[in-house]
Amino acid sequence: MAKVVVPLEEQEVMRLEAILVDRDEVAALEYLRKVVMQKIEQQRQAHCKPPF
Repeated sequence: MAKVVVPLEEQEVMRLEAILVDRDEVAALEYLRKVVMQKIEQQRQAHCKPPF
């Protein structure tokens, strides 16, 4: 499987840091599902398009 780079906006990084400081497991899972996976899926779709 290819490596994936997940770019985060400043606001997203701040939210992630807050989740880590709070040790909020529920928020962490929600963040992974809503933010990180969405960005990963967007990158996968962009690479799956035919070149023509």
